[in-house]
Amino acid sequence: MQQILDRTQESLAQAFASLARNARRQRQLYYATVGLLIAIVIVSAILLGGLAAAKQLDIRRSRLAQYVSAISLQLQSDASFLRRTTLSVAHYLNTRSDSPTDADLLERIRRTGVAVAPDGRYTLLVPQSTQQAWGRSLPERVWQLQQIATAALTTRLAFELDNPAYVVDANAEYAVILTPSPMSLDAVLLISEQADPVTVLRDKLVQALQAQTGQELPRSGEQVWIGPVEDPVLHSQVMTSVAATTAGDGHRPALIASSTPVNAFLSQLKRPSGPAMLLLLNRAEDRIDISPPGSSLEVAERILSRTRRLPPDTLRLGRSGLVLVQPLRQEFGSLVYFLSYGKLFSSIYHELIAIGSLSMMLIIAIVISARYLDVHLLRHGQAEATRALENETINHILVNATPIGLCIVCQQDHIIVTSNLVADTLLGFSRGATMPARIIDALRQRPSRAFSDAFGPIAQIRVPGCAHADAAQQGNSTTEAAPASKPQFLQITSAPAKYRGECVLFCAIQDVTAQQQLEQELRSAQQATEAMMRARSNFFAAMSHEIRTPLHALLGNLELLGRTPGLEAHATRLRALQSSSEGLRGIVNDILDFSKIDAGEMKLVSAPFNPLDELESLSLSCAPMVTDRPIRFYAHLSPTLNTLLRGDRMRLAQIINNLLGNAFKFTASGKITLSAEISRDAQGLATLVCRVRDTGDGMSQALASRVFQPFVQGETSTTAHYSGTGLGLSICARLSELMGGHISVESVEGVGSAFTVVIPFAEPAATAPSHGLTMLGGMVMVLCQETESGATLEEWLTRVGCQVHVLPASCAAHTWLCTSHPQIMVVTGEYGLDTIRSLRTICPANAVWITRNGPDRPAELESGIFEVSAYSHAALLAGVKAALIGPPRLIETTNGTADAIGNARPEAAPNSPHQHGTVLVAEDNPLNRMLIAEQLETIGWASIVVNDGRQALAVLDQRVVDIVLTDIQMPVMNGYELLSAIKAKRPPLPVFAFSAVTHTGQASDWQARGFDGYIAKPVSLAELEHALHGVSSQPAVDATRSTPASTGSPADIVAAADRERYLALLREHLQTDEPKLAGILLSRNTQALGQWAHRCAGAFLIVGATTIVKLCRAVERLCDDGNGWSPPLETEARALQAAVHDFRASPDQPEETSTT
Repeated sequence: MQQILDRTQESLAQAFASLARNARRQRQLYYATVGLLIAIVIVSAILLGGLAAAKQLDIRRSRLAQYVSAISLQLQSDASFLRRTTLSVAHYLNTRSDSPTDADLLERIRRTGVAVAPDGRYTLLVPQSTQQAWGRSLPERVWQLQQIATAALTTRLAFELDNPAYVVDANAEYAVILTPSPMSLDAVLLISEQADPVTVLRDKLVQALQAQTGQELPRSGEQVWIGPVEDPVLHSQVMTSVAATTAGDGHRPALIASSTPVNAFLSQLKRPSGPAMLLLLNRAEDRIDISPPGSSLEVAERILSRTRRLPPDTLRLGRSGLVLVQPLRQEFGSLVYFLSYGKLFSSIYHELIAIGSLSMMLIIAIVISARYLDVHLLRHGQAEATRALENETINHILVNATPIGLCIVCQQDHIIVTSNLVADTLLGFSRGATMPARIIDALRQRPSRAFSDAFGPIAQIRVPGCAHADAAQQGNSTTEAAPASKPQFLQITSAPAKYRGECVLFCAIQDVTAQQQLEQELRSAQQATEAMMRARSNFFAAMSHEIRTPLHALLGNLELLGRTPGLEAHATRLRALQSSSEGLRGIVNDILDFSKIDAGEMKLVSAPFNPLDELESLSLSCAPMVTDRPIRFYAHLSPTLNTLLRGDRMRLAQIINNLLGNAFKFTASGKITLSAEISRDAQGLATLVCRVRDTGDGMSQALASRVFQPFVQGETSTTAHYSGTGLGLSICARLSELMGGHISVESVEGVGSAFTVVIPFAEPAATAPSHGLTMLGGMVMVLCQETESGATLEEWLTRVGCQVHVLPASCAAHTWLCTSHPQIMVVTGEYGLDTIRSLRTICPANAVWITRNGPDRPAELESGIFEVSAYSHAALLAGVKAALIGPPRLIETTNGTADAIGNARPEAAPNSPHQHGTVLVAEDNPLNRMLIAEQLETIGWASIVVNDGRQALAVLDQRVVDIVLTDIQMPVMNGYELLSAIKAKRPPLPVFAFSAVTHTGQASDWQARGFDGYIAKPVSLAELEHALHGVSSQPAVDATRSTPASTGSPADIVAAADRERYLALLREHLQTDEPKLAGILLSRNTQALGQWAHRCAGAFLIVGATTIVKLCRAVERLCDDGNGWSPPLETEARALQAAVHDFRASPDQPEETSTT
């Protein structure tokens, strides 16, 4: 120990001498660095000031660019006004019209030659000489001037111009004066008193043009800016833009002029406070205006004298400031921007103050910091070095005095570099020796990087000690001769480090023999406990099996006794015995399942099954439990369950059955709901989600948190009342976990509980669905109090192609049936037969009644009312199908779709026999489907109505029809494709084109394609009967049998009462068709637009909206032209959209619908 201290003292002396030499060198470098920092701060401050000035100049340039843009926009507006007005003048001077001229305006012109518009916005000047020259054409000429004035005013309003303008004939025959506000009476009198005001106005413009350009008139298409000149009307300085036009047909050119006050250019600019000077120059570099007002004209003239030699868009530094010239339009002039140095520095005054202050603060901080560090640096460094050496000494003492063995091992050759006495004792080696091989091998086998990475993680190993290892090597003979020595175990914790440039391991060594023995005893105790648990589980399993054998005999004999005649007096006791035996069997089954799971012997079966069938079977088995109890039981099973999954169906049923049994057990009154669906994750894997909810007693949060543990039940009173072992939910939880899922509970005490089971299932590979759904179609009204039940029914019926409307109350159903007419009605068991009968008085449609005790097949209780079970989707769909195809039948639907047609017409009873035959109608418009079905019913034909050609072919495969009516433009399969398919399958079957004739020659085109005839929409009853006459008795139909488009009013086609109903239905359908039209216009799809117009034209024609029908025909014709999305098509389409919107939004009659 003393030798270590002596070596430490020598090292300290040498270190102090070295520190003194280094301190002097660091001081010199230190002051040089401080001076360099101060210089950098000063240079940085200068650069920042320059950057601030440059940034301010950029801001000024951007403002000037904004000024130029604003002025250029005003100039562009004037130029656009002149071009538009030039075209208007040329147009109206060549236009002849029979429209009457304003008599008052014409009278004032004849009397004084001056006429002011009623609003005072324009004035017409026509001298007496011109009036005499025009003679009888004076009214027409005045009308032309009035149209020119109106068009010019409209153009000025469009370009937001509020300055005066003039249209003057080059021969001074007429003039039009446009003013931003009504012309004052004095101005009008002043013009009237002049001998020839038109000549005066013409001469002023011509003189200004000659002075500016040397020409009397601008060239064609040329715009000339003149001024500043005095405005002939306002008598103020203005800049006037002039253009000329030639009216043609021998007319002389006309001058169009627009005057802008000189102060209107710069006054419109939004300028900050204290702005720089702006000078607006014309093309001759004469000053037009100056901003801000009141600026020194002397300074302005001095600036102008310099800018005449300055090229555009060039920044020039002068003695008093900076000058920048920006050109405007070539025919106008330029804008000069002058910024004095004083304004420039005042604009960056705050930045300069901030930069200077910051620089001074930095310099002061550098000086103070340098002084402080200079005083304390060396002393502090010497003190730190002393403390470091002292710490090194303390570390040496601690290493040798600690009771834990410490050593440093070289990673390269595993030599012990240094170690303390405890390490030498535990290892049996001292410094310079090699670490034992068994320790090195154990360290290498650890999952660490101790021997490859100098900064790897800490590793901890446990190896036998030296005495125990040596004893193990001596062999069995030695151990037999001598008593067994107590084994020793060492725990070595190592961490890689760097020591004197080499990779080493720092190792801490502890004797853990006692800890090793304690852990061995704990492992032995755990093994004994597991063996005891297995023995207990095996005992339970054996006892359950032994009990089940006599229990089976007991249950069987009780069932036989219950059926034995003569024991009716003991029926009550037999039922009690049977109930108790069933409860005992359930307890035995739970104990057996629990013991299997606890012993790890529960095996799951993996086989395909349909979860919908399993859950419906459970629902049906639980339904009798509701009998004579104030409980409602609902099964909300999603159509997504109708698929094949692979798993253990029996265990799934066991889980759900246990949850339902608990729900019925703990729910005295209220509602129990079983809901299930199959959801899919992002990878498309199927997961079954089942929920059982009840309105029973509920649970506290404490009980809910441990309810899935074995033998856990509610309070003592609850347990005594309901009995049970407390294993059911524990078994459910463990079965869910075995199948890879989980179960959870949400409960509110006194409100109810909700159990959720989530289990993933695999799907059989390349296997078709176990149950296909037959497409039914049709409009269905669902009357259901429960929102979830209504949603489930809607989902099922939508899956089979039905259009579903769910209503929660009978009053809402009555109201809805007054305007809508479903094909069938579906009513749940909350409502009785009286409710169904009252609904059928409004709409005589078939009804499906869903009840808890209903049959699994449709049972017709009375005419048109079918009862089905609430717990079978097959019963529901079969009932819907039976209601769809059973009487009374307004429209039959087949395999795809059909829309309901409403109430039967009074003159045709629903059950009356059809005299002629059956007509298959393919029509995609709902309103047309409704009308043609009612018309066919009225004239004695049965009807089958479908949406498109593909559905019509499906009907022909199953039904026999006498004639086919098909629309031409339909989705999926159009009328031409349907005709080809029918002629290939059934050539003799007559096929009529049932469409609107939109242009001449279309009817002959249909006949050329092979149609047996055509019926133009809309068609009256007489026309329809005439077209179909003789089809039922003749083998073929004459190719000329057809009916032209109806020329009568809508009243000839539909009755007034029915027409109101069609109007309501049409507006209802427009709620979806109008957004489709908007989307078509947005995408500019010509084909889709033509199809929309063709499909809806017939519906609008039925209700008499002739204006919209004309727009539809025009749009359809433009779409068929093949010119793409042309401007005329855009105009007509927008007009159609506006008319349709007005029609849907307005409650007025369709004849009042108009386009804008």
